Amino acid sequence: MRLIRLAGTRRAGLKAGGFVALAGLVGLGSYYMSGRITARASAAPAAIVPFTLRTELYNFDDNPEGDSRGVSTEAQRSDGTKVSMGPIFGLPGLRAGEAVRVITFPDMRKVALWDSVQMKATWRRLSPDREAQAKAVTFRPPANCVFPGETLLGYGSLLSEKVAIVKGHMRRPTTMWRALELGCVTLSYRISEQQPGGSLRVLAEDRPVGLTLGKPDPRLFDEGVQYTEAKPSEAMKRVAHRLGIPWDDELEADGKRTDDVYAGTLRGPTQSSGVPKAPTQGATQQK
Repeated sequence: MRLIRLAGTRRAGLKAGGFVALAGLVGLGSYYMSGRITARASAAPAAIVPFTLRTELYNFDDNPEGDSRGVSTEAQRSDGTKVSMGPIFGLPGLRAGEAVRVITFPDMRKVALWDSVQMKATWRRLSPDREAQAKAVTFRPPANCVFPGETLLGYGSLLSEKVAIVKGHMRRPTTMWRALELGCVTLSYRISEQQPGGSLRVLAEDRPVGLTLGKPDPRLFDEGVQYTEAKPSEAMKRVAHRLGIPWDDELEADGKRTDDVYAGTLRGPTQSSGVPKAPTQGATQQK
């Protein structure tokens, strides 16, 4: 499950590529387990198909044609283990090739890894109830890939896959293209903003670059056995230092919120993302 990331914040999207991206990557399923909406599982578990998906996020703040904010990768093994990898720290991080990987295991354990600084953060285990909910969202999604509170707009084809086109239940109008035969993984998404006259302006669009079925590159799932365990903020601070980015009060506040999620004292992702966390599988990217 990949979560929506909203590009285009202050400082050339620096924050959007930092803690916000991390919050989205580790928040799988939190939107549908928030208590406001609980996903109804399908009767039978979805078949687990190994794949590797690459998407490119575009931001439309300054350019009507869209400015690339980098390519992200989502992959799934046949045992249900998933990895999401995306650029961090906006344009400076994009130029330097900085990224964070988040591995989600079948029992819903998560670990975030920053390979450039050889650091990782292992998330606390979910409570039994939340673990069961997360497994239902991940392995037993609705047959039509429409979660409670969403609207089915129709069906189509994308990257040679049959997709459900879904309107998301989010603060901003969001459309998602979910693969019906790949466990409802979101192949693409589009986030818009309603204008005073009622028209929609596109804010961000995650466009599919390529989809490969079959065993993913095992390096994506490297658990960093020799990496240093640390809080997310400590790892991000180390990456910021590498990039020459000042660690200001704004980043410090984001770091604390992300650390709270990591420690289990908060349920959801950081507030600065501007978008509710939606499961990739049940609410992620669009075209």
